[in-house]
Amino acid sequence: MDNEKELADSQTAEETQPVINELDSDDSDLDISDTPVISEEDLENLKQRLTKAESSAQKWKERASFKSKSGEDTDDLRRVVKKLEHSDKKREFQFKHNLSPEETDYVFRFAGKDDLVKTLEHPFVKAGLEAIRTQKRVEAATPSSSSTSRTIDGKSWAELKPEERAKNFDKFASSFKK
Repeated sequence: MDNEKELADSQTAEETQPVINELDSDDSDLDISDTPVISEEDLENLKQRLTKAESSAQKWKERASFKSKSGEDTDDLRRVVKKLEHSDKKREFQFKHNLSPEETDYVFRFAGKDDLVKTLEHPFVKAGLEAIRTQKRVEAATPSSSSTSRTIDGKSWAELKPEERAKNFDKFASSFKK
């Protein structure tokens, strides 16, 4: 009788505990009833489209890296043309606004992708250009040293031997009188 009682208790315990089933979980991505079934024909069609897209992408890559008859890469040519256009734009701007090459580089560097004329009118740029011009004027106005080395027959006084000094002393002394 004790066994029957234990058996009845164990059955009620099993009935009260929930049965955990993986298919009954709340994860919607595990529910296979919502996913459409792809037929073999559709799968083959998708594979064909994929290979077609890959070949098309490969053709575009080949076109992008097309080499000209001279063997130069077209990307390199485009870069060179872009640099030449930029330098031409700089030269025209420099001429139009009466700037030196250094000043033009300064304005282009400061402007970035902004309007160059507006950048040229900016007080910071004006002050920078004025500082560059002032520095050039100071450098140009600096006098050279006044003491020039005198040479006699292509040699300085220190390079001459004592006999040559005695012989050419009058020439050397007369250069100071002038």
